Amino acid sequence: MTLSCYELSAPLEIAYNGISTLIIENHAFYRNFIEDLLLQSQNDCSRFVLADENDILNLSKDAEILTDIFCLPFDSRTMQNKVNQLALQECNLSARDAPGLLSKINEMAAEIVCSLDFEAGYTPLADLSGVIKLLGFFMEAGGLTFPERIIEYINFLSRYCKKKLFIILNLKCALTAEEYSEFAKLICYKRINVLLVESGQSENTAENETVRIIDKDLCEI
Repeated sequence: MTLSCYELSAPLEIAYNGISTLIIENHAFYRNFIEDLLLQSQNDCSRFVLADENDILNLSKDAEILTDIFCLPFDSRTMQNKVNQLALQECNLSARDAPGLLSKINEMAAEIVCSLDFEAGYTPLADLSGVIKLLGFFMEAGGLTFPERIIEYINFLSRYCKKKLFIILNLKCALTAEEYSEFAKLICYKRINVLLVESGQSENTAENETVRIIDKDLCEI
């Protein structure tokens, strides 16, 4: 997978068997680079081209940009809808009498309507999705460590939402050397494409990590 930008001398190579890191030491260039990434992730035109071999990918659809790793949106509508969808699928697969349960709920609703002393009606359930929503399934991240929360979030979006690339801002400065090493190993093990964009150099490194630096004078190293 590659991410191209006309300011870069060559496309950034991103592989699932290693971490790719872009360090931008020029603060103005870093800001503009991130702003344009975010614009393109919202379907606005920009200067980036994301490709996987000969296929051009949609940055807004196929990539996820993590601007704030301290506040990952586990409770976003996208995440909640996907959790509910997976819970419903599991219910239909594992529940021994899901149709019978649905029938009983509708029968109970009909009995309630008949018991009321005024004209009333109800909307019969066609499936258990409404029940699943009422049960309030969610991803439980409260017991995870900081690096584990990041991994869990990325893995969920990769596995269930089909995200193909994760661009993470300033991750290294928030992790210890041991945490970063473990993070890199898990990313490679799960075969997830990750691009780190850092605003400065860090002592944290990992095996199979490729690093490109744009220094303060906009020279590439």
